[in-house]
Amino acid sequence: MEQIQAYKEMGLSNRQIARKRNRVPQTINNEVKHGWVKTIKQIQKKANGKEYRYYNEQYYAEVGQIRYASNKSQCGRKPIYWSFPEIVAELDSLFLGKVDGIKYSPYATIPKLEEVIPTEFIPCERTIYTWIDKGIMQTKNVDLMSKTTRKNNHKSSKASVKRVLGRSINERPAYIDSRSEIGHFEIDTVVGKKASMDNVLMVLTDRLSISLYYDFSYQR
Repeated sequence: MEQIQAYKEMGLSNRQIARKRNRVPQTINNEVKHGWVKTIKQIQKKANGKEYRYYNEQYYAEVGQIRYASNKSQCGRKPIYWSFPEIVAELDSLFLGKVDGIKYSPYATIPKLEEVIPTEFIPCERTIYTWIDKGIMQTKNVDLMSKTTRKNNHKSSKASVKRVLGRSINERPAYIDSRSEIGHFEIDTVVGKKASMDNVLMVLTDRLSISLYYDFSYQR
């Protein structure tokens, strides 16, 4: 901006400055408009009583910056309490028990506000907490009966994919190892190259007779 001011003091036009700054001419026009100051240079009074004023117009970078910052601060959505200042006083009365002797929570104030304030000016619960935290209201956090916290206590649990394979072989009775009776088997499977749903070979061997039994319908 100081460079624009220097160019203007040299007598350059806005379009010439735009070329030197590699900017669109409208950008320079807007900036010069922000910092353009008109001051009275001279006042002349004639014999006939008429007064003539002569002005001095000049661009000042500092003025342009101040006006730009001021305009920028006016951008965005305005807080509800700017359009309806009574909302803050009404909330304070409900929080501090000035209405009916009951201290309301932020959540409980909303139905009460709907009775006396237009719907478009009623803030949500989260906005009310924000106003309290920022000190916009007379009410402080210590004045609230209890300040709620929104924590998600839900613990996600993954579905168990553990297979139930039955009792361990280590739990079998000791007398089975004596091989004194038929009916106790050792089981093995033969798995070759197969798809997920193809059958495999299951072999059962009787521990006493060493008899083999085969089953091709077993799926693993």
